[in-house]
Amino acid sequence: MFSREPKLVEDSESARPLRYEVLAILSRDRIALVALLVVIAATVVALLAPYIAPFDPTQQQLAGSLKGPSSIHLLGQDELGRDLLSRLMYGARVSLLVGASVVGVSLLIGVFLGALAGYYGGKVDSAIMRIVDVFLSFPGIILAVGAVAVVGPGLENVIIALILINWPGYTRVMRGETLRVKENVYVLASRGMGASDSWIMRKHIIPSAISPVVVLATIGFGWAVLAEAGLSFLGLGVQPPAPSWGGMVSEGLEYVLIAPLMALFPGLTIAITVWAFNMLGDGLRDALDPSLRI
Repeated sequence: MFSREPKLVEDSESARPLRYEVLAILSRDRIALVALLVVIAATVVALLAPYIAPFDPTQQQLAGSLKGPSSIHLLGQDELGRDLLSRLMYGARVSLLVGASVVGVSLLIGVFLGALAGYYGGKVDSAIMRIVDVFLSFPGIILAVGAVAVVGPGLENVIIALILINWPGYTRVMRGETLRVKENVYVLASRGMGASDSWIMRKHIIPSAISPVVVLATIGFGWAVLAEAGLSFLGLGVQPPAPSWGGMVSEGLEYVLIAPLMALFPGLTIAITVWAFNMLGDGLRDALDPSLRI
């Protein structure tokens, strides 16, 4: 009678969601914690930009062209007198939208195809992985530039091009993890008890194999932000007058000798954001890898 109650307590503790342990580990990693705060701050700014931006990002004030920081325009004004701080805030919306869209869709495709390839093996595995090999044989950013150049510049086309070059990486990682997980005893026992393949993949394979893919997605978010900035810098991304960090750097380079802050502020914003996602990915890797928690 008394043997069940302690067991229930023990099971309840062991069954606590992994997120609590992950958050506890991240809280002890100062760099990862700072990175998480930067990511949260960037997300809040992107979501609230229409409400907290001091000016319309496309509003021109030619009398203030290339003026430096002031009490009204805290980061200065660009060549058309537009407020740099407001444009940075609205540019965050573009960068994070691209990152979330690219990582979200690539993650779904990669997890699905990777689980299929690793679980079934054979012809299914060969067919999926040969397609993956074809996409991975091209340099990523070159393939993205070529894709956008063919279909034309624009936010939607940038997102499609980056998804096109991102999903193979998630597929390969998920396949490798699935090959490892599917040989575990609980998977073999479920299969022996007659559980369907879809049930096994939903309940056992994907939850057990997803951790490295989540880490890759976190780092991939920063890569997507950087790739979008690069494409916008080349004129293949978001088109003016819509603000984009990469486009702002490109515009600022023309006036770098007389107004260096025009290129410096968006460049620093890109660097800090990408750094934050990379460091957060490293922190998640340490938190989710059992061998690093010993």
